[in-house]
Parts: sequence; structure tokens; C-alpha cells
Amino acid sequence: MWNSISFILISLLGFVNFTLNLKTYESNIFGLYLLLSAYWSIGASIDFGFGVSSIKNIAEALKISDYNKINKIINTFLFTYLIVGTIICSIIIGLFYAYDSVENASFGIYDIDILLLFFGLGFLCRYLAGFLITVYEGLSEFVLVSKINLSLTVFNTILTLIIYFQKLSLYYLVGSQFVYALFLFLVLLFRLKYIDKLAILKPQLFDFSLIRKDGFYNLNIQLSFILTSFIDPISKTILGYFLGLQYVTFFESAKKIINLSNGLIYSATKGMLNKISEANAAGQLKEFMNDKLSVFLNLTLDYSLLVYGVLNPAICLFILLWFKSYESMMIFLIFLLPYTLINSGGPLYSILIIEGKGGKMVILQLINLLLVTGFLYLSLSISQSYLGLLGFFIATLINSMLMIYFLRRFLGLDFHRFFANVKLRDLAIINVVLIFQIIVFSLFKDLTYYFMFILSIVYPLLFRKQLHFLGGLVFRNIRRVLKRKEYSNG
Repeated sequence: MWNSISFILISLLGFVNFTLNLKTYESNIFGLYLLLSAYWSIGASIDFGFGVSSIKNIAEALKISDYNKINKIINTFLFTYLIVGTIICSIIIGLFYAYDSVENASFGIYDIDILLLFFGLGFLCRYLAGFLITVYEGLSEFVLVSKINLSLTVFNTILTLIIYFQKLSLYYLVGSQFVYALFLFLVLLFRLKYIDKLAILKPQLFDFSLIRKDGFYNLNIQLSFILTSFIDPISKTILGYFLGLQYVTFFESAKKIINLSNGLIYSATKGMLNKISEANAAGQLKEFMNDKLSVFLNLTLDYSLLVYGVLNPAICLFILLWFKSYESMMIFLIFLLPYTLINSGGPLYSILIIEGKGGKMVILQLINLLLVTGFLYLSLSISQSYLGLLGFFIATLINSMLMIYFLRRFLGLDFHRFFANVKLRDLAIINVVLIFQIIVFSLFKDLTYYFMFILSIVYPLLFRKQLHFLGGLVFRNIRRVLKRKEYSNG
């Protein structure tokens, strides 16, 4: 319950920060900042897959209380991340200098040296903090890391408020992100020292054999993550090319809302990788996939139905009133379609991650990147409107079917056995209703509020089982809290 609350609060604060920044800077300046940040995110994905493998290996070592191995993993990859992160940072900064030499006005009135200094330092701190978060997840310290994240997010919001009220320049925004990342890294690092039996910053525990051991596995996993990280900046680039930079802002506004909702889904299945790792270590991955994984898939689907369905009209109304942008609302609705598939397919994709034969993931993500790029370019060039973003949904649908084919052929997924326990009917219903909603909202813009009211009745009726589930979950947690309070008072 704490993980869910924490992710909601962090996502809400992140949304507040985004809104404040949007109101602080002109659309062209902030749009450029968003585009540059998207390309820096590619660098964040380059960790040679050591993050995911560390979760897997730490979880397996923790199960047999092998703290010597855990300490070797932490120290080996912490120093490795520092070296790799410095190299990546240098390369990205060099590429930005090369770009600026071609188009000197790309950064406007701002000094590129100062911007890149803060971007680079912030990237390196976030890069190291990202590894430490995987350590906490491997140790199943989800509550602790969520509390740290929440505290630092509040700190970041304070910095953003200062920038907003003082109307400070872009230098301060980029600088504040560096300060936030630095504090996050330091808190995560030194908090590990207080966890029993852990030793950090011990060069003598560096074990190069750990890097060699999973080298090919990690390389394939890493390539798949790099390919995935290209999707966001490429999508924004194509969108900006055909529709203008302002649509990058509309896109990011819609994405913030989706990330806010997905935080709840992610937190609800946070321990899934650990469960899959344990099954893989016990040689029972196939049985877990066919008999137990459907529980996680249905859980993600239930949350999707609640957020993308039941709460859909309220969220659309909020976007219209808050951003005063019909385009942002429509882009939000369009992206709900692929995310119903992405969220539901997440547990299946996790099997490929833990199974370790990352070559399949590279092929899938390469196909996905080509499909997304191709369909987005084609659909946007033809439509010349935000409706062209439906190409993303088509690409995701095709790639989801390919993933199921891969799992069935190479890992023994029993199609009938697995999907007999999956709520495919509900998944089909939410997609059909969303497509109908997009069509109606596009054709009858003047009647949008009327149709919102109708859908606010239709969606709860369609997904009343999920509403009952959520109500029961909230009620049980309230009772648990009250009982703990009575026990502590007694």
C-alpha cells in the first residue's frame, strides 16, 4: 500500500513540477529543453544490462543469505557505472558540441558550455542513483527506496517553486536538476551503509569475473534497452517535424498524465521481477509463466481498466481545464490504446528479461523501433494531425503478437493454458470503447462535455468488477491501519 501511495505522490509532484516549468518558460525554450532531455535519456539506458542482472543476482543471493556475493555485486558495478557513466557523458556532450557547430542558434541566448556542464553532471548523478535503486529492489527494500524518492521529489518541487516565483532562467532549471540528482545519489549511497551486513565503497570487493560472467547476456539486454530508449526522442522528433514544436509540448503533457497513472500499476507489480527470478533460479520458469504469471497480468489489466476506463472522463476534463488544450486531451486518449497493451504485456516481457537469452529481446525491440518509426512517419505524413499517432498503437499491437509468438516457440508458453486465466474480454472492451471515444471526440468537438458525461456512466458499468475490487482493497487497508493504530494505543 505504501508503494502505491508513494508512487502516486511522486507522480503528482512530478506533474506539478512539469506544469510550473511549462508556465515559467516560453513554449519554444521549454520544448527544446524537453527534446534535449529526451536524447539524454538514451544515455541513461546504456548500462550494459547490469541493472536488471543485479536485481536478479542480488535477489537470488539474498535468498541463500550470500552477503559476500551481494557486496561484490554492489561494489563491482558501482565503480563500473562510474566509469561507464563518465564515458557516456563525454560522448553525449561531444555530440551536442558537434550539433551546435552546425546550427549555432540551436541554444539561443544560452551558453552551451554552462548548459552542458549541468546536463552532464546531472546525468552522471542520476546514472549512479539508477544503479543504487536496482540494489534496493534486489534487496526487496521497496518501501525504503520509495520513501527516499518521495523525500527528494519534495525537495525538487521546492527548487521548482523557487524558479517559478523568481522567473529564473533555464540555467537554474538545468542546475536544479543536477542538485536534485546529486542529493538523490548521496542519500541512496550512504543509506546502504546502515543496512546490516552490507559494505559499500570497498575497492577490494571489485570482482571483474562478475562482469565477464553475464557479459553476453547483459549485452543483449542492454541493446534492447537502448533500442527502447530511442522511441521517445524519435517520436517527439517526428511529431515536431510534421506538426511543430508546440505538439512536442502537447505530447509531453499527455505523457505526464499517463506516467502518473502508470506509477500505480508499476508499484502494484514491483516485486514481480523478484518472483520470476526465484522461479528461474529453481528451474521452474516455464511452470511459473504458464500457471502463475497471469495473476500479475490481470492485476495490471485491472488497474488499466480503472484508470484508462473508469477515471477516463475525469482525467480528460482535468486536461481540458488545466492545460486548456484539446490536442493534449486527444493525444492522451490515443496513447491510452497502446498502453493497455504495454501494461498488460509487461509481465510477459519480464520473462524474457529474467530468462537471460536477450537476443530475442533485441530482435523484438528492433522490430518495435522500426514499426513505431515507420508507422508514425507514415500516419503523420498522411494525416498531418495528431490522429497520426494511432500509428503507435498499430505498431504496439503487432509487436505484442510477435512477443507472444516468441514466448510460445522458444520458452514453452502454453497459449490455451495461460490465456484461459487472462481477462482478454476486458482488454478487448477497453480498446473498442477507447477507439469509439476518439472517433466521437474528433467528429463532435462541440459535444465533448456531453459525451464525457455519458462515458462517466458507461465506463463504471462496464468495469464494475474492477471498481468492487478497488473498493475492497481500500477498505481492507483502512481496516489494517485502524487495527495497527488500536494495537499501538493499547
